[in-house]
Amino acid sequence: MTKQKENKSLWRALKRLWDREGERQKEKKKNKSRVPGQRAKYVGKVSFWLLILFVVIVALLGFQQARITATKIPKQKAQMANQAMTPQAAEFGRGFLQSYYTFETTDEGIQAHEKQLASYLVKGLDPQAGLNLASVQGSSRVTKVTLRDTEEKGKQKAYLTYHIEGSLLRKWTEQKEVEVKQGTKKVKKKQKQVKQETKDFAQDMVVPVEYAEGRFSVYDLPKFTVYQQKATGEAFRINPKYEPYNGSMDDIQTFLETFFKSYAEDDADKLSYLVAPTITIQGLNGTLHYKEIKEKEIRMGEDHQLLVWATVSFTNPDTGLETSTRYQLTLQKGKKEKRYLVQEWNQR
Repeated sequence: MTKQKENKSLWRALKRLWDREGERQKEKKKNKSRVPGQRAKYVGKVSFWLLILFVVIVALLGFQQARITATKIPKQKAQMANQAMTPQAAEFGRGFLQSYYTFETTDEGIQAHEKQLASYLVKGLDPQAGLNLASVQGSSRVTKVTLRDTEEKGKQKAYLTYHIEGSLLRKWTEQKEVEVKQGTKKVKKKQKQVKQETKDFAQDMVVPVEYAEGRFSVYDLPKFTVYQQKATGEAFRINPKYEPYNGSMDDIQTFLETFFKSYAEDDADKLSYLVAPTITIQGLNGTLHYKEIKEKEIRMGEDHQLLVWATVSFTNPDTGLETSTRYQLTLQKGKKEKRYLVQEWNQR
């Protein structure tokens, strides 16, 4: 009986200890939950560091991508550009034509010519690039090769047009009758005589050039052509941003006639009297005579400037030949002189 009471007392003591510890933990949790803003601070702190980590990762990825892009873009641009239209391609074509038209028509010379062209031609093309050196006797030299035009012919291909100047030494054999002695008699016999002449030549040629695997090549036989330069662009037009001048024309006309007469016929000292000290105009020093202003257009510039485009006619005193040309000048009255001076010359 006593033993049972002792066991019950121990059980109650343990239960009280367990309950007390449970209450203490509850109280602890309760006190923690009552601290104002504690949870909000924790969430804010975690969010801040997550944001910092995100920014760092984005920055690293962006930097890496920029490096990759920086290395790729130049290569892409280099691949997109037609290398057969570059100055290096033009120099390659010039070198080819130098070799093409430099030869000797001996057996050794023909072999040397073929070997010289081999570094320019694609495989499978005629090793003499269309030249039949056996058709002539003599030699050829190039004196000048000038690039005239370039025409794109697809991806990494172009037609390069050149003007070639050189000289051809041509040799040939003729049969000629001559009298020779045979004993006491003279008889006629035919003898071979070698003759030669040098002729200058000029030819326009198109060289088909391509760029592949890091080098240039002539991918087709060169073509004969007659180059005709075509004018491009448009006739001169005055910029519409300048408003027309609607003031008095008498003083302006008088000054322009005085200026152009001095420009054609006077020395530098007299001409400088009509020109602002900030610029220098080289006159014609009497090599031409002023005749007239055929046309003029006057517009308004900034700060009371007058912009003048004038077509002026001059006469050559030796030949009497009349020539017209266009000038642009900017006029403005000086602060002290109160007269017009040329402030700009052919600047617009």
